[in-house]
Amino acid sequence: MEMEKQILGALHNIQETLRDHGTILREHGQMLSALKTGQEELKAEIDGMKIQNAKEFSDIKD
Repeated sequence: MEMEKQILGALHNIQETLRDHGTILREHGQMLSALKTGQEELKAEIDGMKIQNAKEFSDIKD
């Protein structure tokens, strides 16, 4: 009987740990998604600046 209580206690602890890890993984997924979106926005902005600089350089050259 005591062994069953220990096993059930251990299983309960494992279940709590898995629940906590699931929450942490969801939070990390949200952070990674936000970072990726920000990175894509910065890349688009930099690409736009490169195009603008190329146009301005072309105007100066002519």
